[in-house]
Amino acid sequence: MAAPSAGLEMFEFLLLFDRATGSPKVNYFMVDPLVPSRLFPKMNTINFPKVKDLVGYRPVVLSNCLYLIGGKDWNHGNFMSGVWKYDPRVNQWMEARPLKIARCRFTVEAVDGYIYVIGGETKNQEVTDSVARYNPLADRWTDVAPLPRARADHASCILNGRIYVSGGISNLKHQCSNVFW
Repeated sequence: MAAPSAGLEMFEFLLLFDRATGSPKVNYFMVDPLVPSRLFPKMNTINFPKVKDLVGYRPVVLSNCLYLIGGKDWNHGNFMSGVWKYDPRVNQWMEARPLKIARCRFTVEAVDGYIYVIGGETKNQEVTDSVARYNPLADRWTDVAPLPRARADHASCILNGRIYVSGGISNLKHQCSNVFW
């Protein structure tokens, strides 16, 4: 994630979120601006109150802004649909349009100016095949083609503008899968 410094100069940071304990502490390293493949050795910590008592959410960066999406309330077990956007250029958090379906244990990817939320666990302990696309310019979520089968605790990545999904579970009985879509 890039953050401003004096003037218009930008610096890159590697953020390490603890999405399992509900801690608001986020560790980070600064990327060496002269050698982008190297991190400065000192780890620092910043508090993000938005993630206090939130687990299973997903962070993603799009257009140099950090988005925190969904999750589950650590104290009450409620599934969350909230979407928060942090713009480091103005040091401000903004609430974006929430997900249509509250969820956790999903993946999220940013590609071609959109954010995609893929699968996950929803209320009533159901695993979903739904895929939602967020348009930040319109602040709108749209349902797109679902996964071939419901999936949670899976992995996803982007390669050449395409989203790839692998592994995970199709039900909460933890029957792992080796699928690759």
